[in-house]
Order: sequence, then C-alpha cells, then structure tokens
Amino acid sequence: MEFYQSATMRPAQSPQDRGGLARPVVRGARRAKQRRWCVSAAVLAAGVLAWPGVGAHAAASQPADEASLPAALADMRVGEQTGEVAGARDAFDLDSPSPVDAMAAFVRVEEWVRALRAPDEAQRVSDAAVAMVTLRLDDAIIGRGHGTSGEGLAVWEAARAAIDEARARIPVSSDALAAAVRSDAAQRLTIHLELGGALIPLQVESWEGVDTRARAGLDGVGARAPARAAQGEPGVNVPRTGVALTFPSEMRVGGDTPSAGARRALSLASERAILALADDPETSPARLANEFGVALFAFRVTSLAQTRADATPVFLYRGGRVIQASEITRPAIEAMADAMAMHLASRPRAAVYNPARGIGDESAAAPSLALAAVALERWARVRGESSDAAVRDAAGSAVTTIRTYLVGAAEKAGALSPTDGAALVLAGVGREGASATPEARAIAGRAREALARAYSPEAGWNEKVAEPARGLVAWALAQVAADAASVNGEAANDPERARTRASGAVRAVFRDTPDGDLIAQMPWLLYAERALADGGKPDAGSAGGATPQMLPSADALRNVRDTVVRHQLTARDAGDDGLDLVGGVVFTRGGASLPSWKSTRAIAFLSAALADPGVTPTDERVSALVPVLAGLRFVRQLTMDEVSALVARDRARAVGGVQAAAWDPSQPIDATSLGLIAACETLAALDSLAPVAPAE
Repeated sequence: MEFYQSATMRPAQSPQDRGGLARPVVRGARRAKQRRWCVSAAVLAAGVLAWPGVGAHAAASQPADEASLPAALADMRVGEQTGEVAGARDAFDLDSPSPVDAMAAFVRVEEWVRALRAPDEAQRVSDAAVAMVTLRLDDAIIGRGHGTSGEGLAVWEAARAAIDEARARIPVSSDALAAAVRSDAAQRLTIHLELGGALIPLQVESWEGVDTRARAGLDGVGARAPARAAQGEPGVNVPRTGVALTFPSEMRVGGDTPSAGARRALSLASERAILALADDPETSPARLANEFGVALFAFRVTSLAQTRADATPVFLYRGGRVIQASEITRPAIEAMADAMAMHLASRPRAAVYNPARGIGDESAAAPSLALAAVALERWARVRGESSDAAVRDAAGSAVTTIRTYLVGAAEKAGALSPTDGAALVLAGVGREGASATPEARAIAGRAREALARAYSPEAGWNEKVAEPARGLVAWALAQVAADAASVNGEAANDPERARTRASGAVRAVFRDTPDGDLIAQMPWLLYAERALADGGKPDAGSAGGATPQMLPSADALRNVRDTVVRHQLTARDAGDDGLDLVGGVVFTRGGASLPSWKSTRAIAFLSAALADPGVTPTDERVSALVPVLAGLRFVRQLTMDEVSALVARDRARAVGGVQAAAWDPSQPIDATSLGLIAACETLAALDSLAPVAPAE
C-alpha cells in the first residue's frame, strides 16, 4: 500500500495566533510578484540603470579594507553616470530565461568545457542579461566566471572566465603530460550554469527590504557603487563606477540571505570590504543611495547543473529539485530514514556540519548528543533487520561513541546539572545491561540524582532548569520512573516517589506553558506521557510504544496538534515562489517568515501524535495522516540528496543530512535527529494502519 498526498493538501485556514505561531499572510502569487518587483517607469526613465563600467566585474579587485566604516565612506563620491547597464530591460519584464534557452546555452558551454577552451571571438549564446558558470572537479570548485556584457554575450563571457581559471588550476605533474592531464580532467568536469533575467532596481529603506523583495535561493542580487578613483594624469583622479553580482549558488554556499548577498556585491563593487560586514544605520540602502549614488538590484535566475560529468543537466530550484507530494511513499520514507541514520552515524559529535566546506565542529551539547542517540536507537528498532547491515553497524557504533563521550565529559565536569542528567538518562548511559561499564553505571546514578533535583512535588520546578528545557527534563524523569531495570538512584528505592515526581513535572509544564508555546516542549511531553502510560515496558516512550488508552493530557496534545496543522504551509499559501516550502511550519515569534529546519520539531510531534492511539484514535488516523505526509515532504525537501549535494565537498557524507533551510545547506545535528524521529514515528503509525491478516 502506498501513501501519498496531493499538492493541494487542504483549504487555507483563517489566520490565528497562539503566542508563538502565526499563520503566514496568504496572498496570490501574482500579487506577491507585483509587490516584490514593482518599480515605476519614471524611476527607470530617470536613469537609475545608467551604470558605466558594468563589463568590468568588481570581484577582480579586492584591496585591503579601511580600518573603520567612516573611513570607508569618506572618499566614496558619486562619479559621472553615463551609459546604460548591459541587459537592463523594462522593469515589468520579470521572467527568468526560459528552460529551452537555458538548455541550448548549456549545450554550447559543455562543448567549450570539454575542449577546455572557449572561442576567442565573442559568441552570442543567450538573451540572458547576466550569467554565471561554475566548474567542479571531483566535487571541488575549480573554475568560476561571471558574465555581465549583455547583448547575448554574458554566457560566453562567463564560460570563458570559468574555463580559463579551471585550465590554470588543474594540477599537472610535468609539461610533457600537461595536455593529456588537462584533457582528461576536462571530461570529468561538472557544469553549473545560471542565467539571469532583467536587472530590476530595488528601492528599499533597509536591508530587510531586500529580503522581502528578492527570493532567497532563487534570485540573484547585485550592486552599483562608486569605486575607488583610478589614477589618470599626474594629480588627476578618474571617477569609476563598479558593478558586482551575487548569484544564488554563491549565496547558498554560506546560507546567505539576499540582503547578505547584496552587501557582498556592494563591497566588491565599491572595493570596500567593510561594507559587506557593517550592520549600521550609516550603511542603510536608503542613505547609500541618496548620498553616494549606490543602487541595488535583483534578477531572476534559471539554474541547471550536472550531478556527474556524463549526466544530463538537472534544473535546480533553490539548489535542489522540488520534491513532489506523490513521492512520499513508504519505501521513500524508509530510504530517507536510512540515509539520515547513516549521516548521523558519520558525525556523532558535530553540532553543525557544513557540506560546502566539508567541515563540522565537535561541539554538540549533551542534549543534542542524547537526541542523536535516541533517534538512532529508534531507527534501529523501527527498521530492524530490513535495513542495511552496514548502516545498522554504523548506527550502533555511533550510539556507543556518544555514550562513551558523555560519560567522559560527566567524569570531568564534577557536579551535573539537571539538564546534564536528563541527557545522560535519555542517551541510555548505564542501561546497556551486562555491557555497561562500572564507570557508566556510576555516572548513571549521578545523573538520576541530578535529575531528581529538577522538580519537587512540594516546591515545583528548580529555577535553574530553563523553561525551554523543561519538556526534555520531564521526559527524562518519566523515563527514570518507567525504567524497571534501574539499579541506581531513587527509582530503585522508591518507584512510586519517582513516578509522582515525573507526573508532577509533566503536569506543571502543561499548566504553566501558554498554549502557543507548548510546541517548543514537543515531542518531549508526549514521550513523557507515553513513558508514564507504558511504565516499565521495553518500548516505554518510544515510537508505537504507548498503550491504546486515553492519556491525561490528550486534549492539550490534540490542541497543539491542531495548532501546528493550522500553521503548516499549503500549496495555496506558498504560491509559485514557494513550491519547495509546502508542508513546513512557520514560526514567527523569532521573526522567521519562511519555514526552516525548526519545522522538524513540529513535524516530529505530528508524526508521534499520529502513532499514538492515546492522542489519535484509530478511526481518525487516515485524516491525520494528511498533514504528517505533507510535513515529511518538507523534511524530505530539506534532506540532502544527490542533487542538492552538488554544493558539498564530500557528497557521500552530506547526503542524508537535513539542511538548515532550503537556501542554507548547513546541517544542524538536531535537524537530522528530529527528521529521523519524524520518519520513524510515521513508519510506526503506518504499521498500525496496515490491515491485519485474519487468523487461520
């Protein structure tokens, strides 16, 4: 049986605000485009696009920066502005280059790349106003070129620059073999081509306005600014104007927003690097435009790239491909879960892995490490022997590595905080049975003692336990109370007291947390309720482990579930500019206007609620499956695959990691852990939906 969901999941709901969540304002795609790109014809007629020197890309010159912002602006004067920008068209001609035009251009570029030489004579290839060509050899960027000449020459200009750089950077061991080595390398180069449409001025007061009008990951941005004066005759300075572009692929490497890309372009165009970093009223777009003649612009981009040198190029949407709702079948969910497990196992202590740079720090906090261990154990339990043995072995080793590290860190730390104790309990330290070391058992005892200080039935929560962490700590308290194998601490000596403590902690979080903020305590509170309901069972608190009974907080849990569903983006909400965002959940308390990896917490809760008969009765599960599959579509969208991993230095390692956002390839460990939990909970729920064969 395959489970899938149509693109339009349900009618748009009316806006509602529950303290921490707010529905996005729903506008039609046409109105959104008009708002984003609208600029009056009078502005164009006034010569805003009169930018000389556009053919000389400012990135070629990056001098040492001034020591301060005032110094950077001191000699920034508006030079004479004559001529027109190449490729500038009517502001209402908003289409990016067509796929047919882009594919024809790609074919020409590939011919030149395989020969490792572009024609010396200018070639008219496409009507694109601007273009960028990126060449990779063994996943590493080896050549990159921008084209800004317009008149159909931008693609040739960009390809020629990228090929020239690649030829110079291909490593050769001797002059005698150089030609053969370069020829072989040319056949292994992968090509990424970006074609930009009309250059549209952005008249904004603040940098936030750039993010409102340009689409993150889809549009390129640029700047025109007075550059440093050139030296003419002795004592005579010749004013110059620089123009620089930042294409979506360049912003994607660092997870940059359009405003960050525009600041980067401004620093290159003006040859003042400090302007890329300054976040100061002195550098607001309005002031820079009024006093220094700076102009910002955006352009729509058509992007296509190869995953292999011999592969047909794939059209990219925010650096990947749009995952269709119909793709979210059980086999696809299983494959996604397996890829996530392998990715987590390859980086058990990296808080954030950066695929574009191929590096990850080893600074993951104890709760994040515990969550990774929980996710991997859940995966092993749900997938069982049907998963690949190599992945199972890697996952098991990663869990052992996490536990060993947590034990060592606890031994060095001395006193443990309640949150540290929760992490150790949830990671399973000391619960490995006969394989548990004496050191691990001792640390487990200390962890339970620290955890017992988190909440008292008489005094309530210890104020040292931060409110955002209380759901997690309550889950750990419930796990201690339910752990029949406990050999240390209060649970062994007074199990009823441990249960009273855990139940009181869970009720207190539900009681004291505003409705709109309860999602921040999920899915931990649901897991705590499971553990208390299943007390002592092997799967207490785990996927599909709850008994089919009404949970004490069932009504509150359903309210949270319904609130999440109301804040989930539908196809109607997303419009043409957000096809890849459907199924994400928008949190606005932190100022976010687009869904990111933080949606995985809400989606993991939806999946867990679906799998729990105490929250979702059997007769409601089919209808409740709809938003869960929509959420998993979004998780799958963020999960790096062969296409979206084009940005990675090590594609094999990056695949399976959940990205921070559709435009940001960095991979927080919590994002992948929560995504894996969501997938496992859904698989458990699907098992319960499958028809049971009659007994013979």
